[in-house]
Amino acid sequence: AMTGLVDDPSVAVKFFLARFHPSSGTVSLTALAIPEVPAANALAAFALSPGGSQLATAVQIGHTLNVRLTVYTLATGTSTSWHGFGTIGYGPWEDDSGGLSWSATGTLAFNWFGSSRVVDGRRPESAESGVWLLNTSAAPGNLLADSRLAVRFPQASTAGFQFTSNLLLTSNGAMIVAPVYQALTGRGNTRTITSAFEEFSAATGRLVRILDKVSTEATGLNGLVWSSPSGGKLVVAAPAKPGGGFVFGVLRGSQFTPMPGAPSPEGRIVILAF
Repeated sequence: AMTGLVDDPSVAVKFFLARFHPSSGTVSLTALAIPEVPAANALAAFALSPGGSQLATAVQIGHTLNVRLTVYTLATGTSTSWHGFGTIGYGPWEDDSGGLSWSATGTLAFNWFGSSRVVDGRRPESAESGVWLLNTSAAPGNLLADSRLAVRFPQASTAGFQFTSNLLLTSNGAMIVAPVYQALTGRGNTRTITSAFEEFSAATGRLVRILDKVSTEATGLNGLVWSSPSGGKLVVAAPAKPGGGFVFGVLRGSQFTPMPGAPSPEGRIVILAF
């Protein structure tokens, strides 16, 4: 399934299921029988489960730090929700499909950015920023109380990289993959970005390996689209070579193979499931 993100926060967001028909080269859209996200709220992140039977959404209520994570069963429209006070994804009121990721075992990973700031007279429930894991078969309730912190940001990275809001939980639930970067300013305010991908054990939170460390002066950050169950093969948006621009490609270890004819990573289309 494929979907796009809406940049305009003044409009409501409705979800559709896209089905691709290779024999005819056509795409059909079916409106999902789940509530739309009204313009009064902000869609922070969303993800389709590996089998395509469930959709998870993270919504900032009233454009505040009150976040509601909901899992919908697409066949019935039934839902289960958890609530928290903080931010999932890129930041408050920023849409970001990469802030949520499923495993095939029903675990949902979410990118939580905690803060010690007082907002609307309250403090977030946790300042522990990082990747949290939620068992979606649990009863509805408090989001962080029903989840566990798997990888802390930024202390988890032993290589001095910073984390983006993008993440992937491998389908077997064993590995967490995250794009990371280092930004350095040189002479004449030249900004060099060193991009890489770090993989962590979901069980221990320890850094397991670093892939594809490449430096570039291009504008933007690397992105993560898909991971094999082991994390040994990734589909990413990254520089194909030092000093080069960002392109989509397949990453196996340190070998990056650009995809011929792939669209620009600057587009807003995001692959959710195969």
